[in-house]
Amino acid sequence: MTENEKFLEDSKLFIKLMLSSAFQKALDKSPGGERLLINLAEEIEHSLGKLIKEIIQTEKKQIAYHNELIKYAKLVYYKSDMLNELKQNLKNAKN
Repeated sequence: MTENEKFLEDSKLFIKLMLSSAFQKALDKSPGGERLLINLAEEIEHSLGKLIKEIIQTEKKQIAYHNELIKYAKLVYYKSDMLNELKQNLKNAKN
């Protein structure tokens, strides 16, 4: 199974669990079936809201990590440039 297929399977399983949990909560709030669909919609909306918040937080963390990698790469490039300049100065000093 490829990484993408595994991700899709995990996503499907997560959605099924989220919906079954939302359905169970809606049933608990709807004795005798009263307002079941309304309660189910509210539970799904609540669950999706939490999921969207988590996705946004994860995206922010990934962006911050990416920015740190860029800073590190620039620093490494700057240091290597300085090292090359020192090597060149040593060569020139020997000649």
